[in-house]
Amino acid sequence: MQTQEHLIPKTDFTLAFLENNHSVLLKTFHPAGDCQEQKISIHDLHGEDPKILFLQETEDFDQEVTEILETEAKYYSISNGETLQLNHAAFQKLDFQTAFNILEKELVKKTLANNLSLIENIFSTAQYLKKAFISDRSQFFEELWAILKSNLGTQNLRVLYHDLDPERKEGEKERLVNFVIEGRKRSLSRPATDAENALMDTFQNQINSPFEIYEFNLEKGELTAFASINKGPVLIMANLYFLNPLQKIVLSSLFKGLQS
Repeated sequence: MQTQEHLIPKTDFTLAFLENNHSVLLKTFHPAGDCQEQKISIHDLHGEDPKILFLQETEDFDQEVTEILETEAKYYSISNGETLQLNHAAFQKLDFQTAFNILEKELVKKTLANNLSLIENIFSTAQYLKKAFISDRSQFFEELWAILKSNLGTQNLRVLYHDLDPERKEGEKERLVNFVIEGRKRSLSRPATDAENALMDTFQNQINSPFEIYEFNLEKGELTAFASINKGPVLIMANLYFLNPLQKIVLSSLFKGLQS
């Protein structure tokens, strides 16, 4: 049984309940004890970031809704509310602590499944990523970002790394600049800010191993980790709910497999 460091629930989070083929009830929980409810169209789910979407088992979905749910399932858990005795009325009555307990159990189950799946496919995943690292650095970090998000069950994930300067003028010597890929639900890439460049300058001389947890602040749920890919430094910063030894071991194995 893996020992797990549990986050003290001090952060907001959102759960969702699919009321019918057209309507979703979003409920955002705040540690202070209050919550906010909002009804949206199922077509607007792509712009939201619930941690779990609950369904009613007896609900029949049309083809369009089924396709939306299949897409959203890539980003968060979709669960049968009835297995938790969570019907629409019970969902509306959820308080912060009860909702957080449900969320934590679901995330533990989901991240465990994701880590076991990565263990089963770690060699092929590493080989695929090594090819992407050479052929398309942007694609590589998009894939790596998604794996880290899945492995850690992050709220927010930011990865800082080196790449060749795309604005290099003809005749100029190639140089490395810092880029960031970040996001909560989906990732976006951009050049690093001055503050992020300074952050990389501060840490890059300490990045010597394929993967290392530099700090996990349990109270704030903040993770800082270092990685090195063929001597190229990678800085990983994430907000997450918990961290256990399995997650660390799997990521360490993956990054070791990425070395040439």
